[in-house]
Amino acid sequence: MLNFKEGERFAKDTWIDPANIGDLEAIVKINSQLHMDLPNFIWDQKEWILEEIQNGNFFVFRDNGSIGGAICFSADENELEIESLSVSGYEQGKGIGKKLVEFAIEAARQKGIKKVTVESFPGYGVKDFYLKCGFVPDDPPTDIFEGEIFNRFVANI
Repeated sequence: MLNFKEGERFAKDTWIDPANIGDLEAIVKINSQLHMDLPNFIWDQKEWILEEIQNGNFFVFRDNGSIGGAICFSADENELEIESLSVSGYEQGKGIGKKLVEFAIEAARQKGIKKVTVESFPGYGVKDFYLKCGFVPDDPPTDIFEGEIFNRFVANI
């Protein structure tokens, strides 16, 4: 379990903490921005999100009680993988995504993990975001999911 300092506080009434069942609908709504019409696309599906919340893999950025963003990650002894990262449309550009990524990297450090990975479809337009967060293209930098190319990035910490 991560060491939380009253959640991860950033400013008055703003913090990151583990998602709970009461956050499910808000996360589904935020993650619906990720939707792609592909077979087996799960990242905006209520069942997958619920399972990941129950597994302790989802965290939310709270601002005055509202959820401005969400991140889901899982880890083994070698790697922490960011499964999904989404920020509410009206909250984009305010640094929430960066704070969520930094939170995941800190989680990896606390677990003694030296590698953080994330995969993203080019259509999301987030390559520069991940590069600014300290990630580099993995080797190989791309792969295919259900016929759609996606990019893979890695941060060695």
